[in-house]
Amino acid sequence: MQAIVIQLKPSPLLLGLLGCVSIVCCAILAQLQLSLAIKLGLIILVVFSTIYFSLRDVLLLLPQSWQSVEVNSQGTLKLTNKQGIVFEPKLADSSFIHEYVTILNFKRSGFKWRLLSVILFTSQENQEELRKLRVWLRWWKRQEDLSAA
Repeated sequence: MQAIVIQLKPSPLLLGLLGCVSIVCCAILAQLQLSLAIKLGLIILVVFSTIYFSLRDVLLLLPQSWQSVEVNSQGTLKLTNKQGIVFEPKLADSSFIHEYVTILNFKRSGFKWRLLSVILFTSQENQEELRKLRVWLRWWKRQEDLSAA
C-alpha cells in the first residue's frame, strides 16, 4: 500500500458555511422571547465560537490546527498539528465518506469522551489523494466490521 499524505489548506467553502450557520443562529436567537441581556450574551458566544473555529479549522492559524493527514504504508492514520505534534487517533464509526466531502471523526489518545473532526473538501489539488483516502476509509471500516464479528 502506498502512503497517503494530504496537506490541509484554508477552505473558503468551509468558511462560508460556518459564517452562514453563525448568521442563521444569531437571527434565530434575536427572535427568541428572552431578555436583551441574555440574547446579547448568547449572540456574543456564537460570534466568538465562530471566530475560534474559523481560526482553528478553516484558516488553520492556531497551534492546535491540523496541518496534515497521513496514512502510512502499514495503514496507520496519523495527524499532525501546527506545532508539529503527530497523533495516531482512533477513527470513529461516525466518519462520513463522500466524493466531495470527507469528515474524519476520531478520538485522541488520552481523551476518553472528546470527539474531534477533520473536514476535507475535494479540490483539483487534492483529488487523487482524497480518492485514495476514501478507499482506505472504506477498507478500514470493513476490516473493523469483520474483526468485530
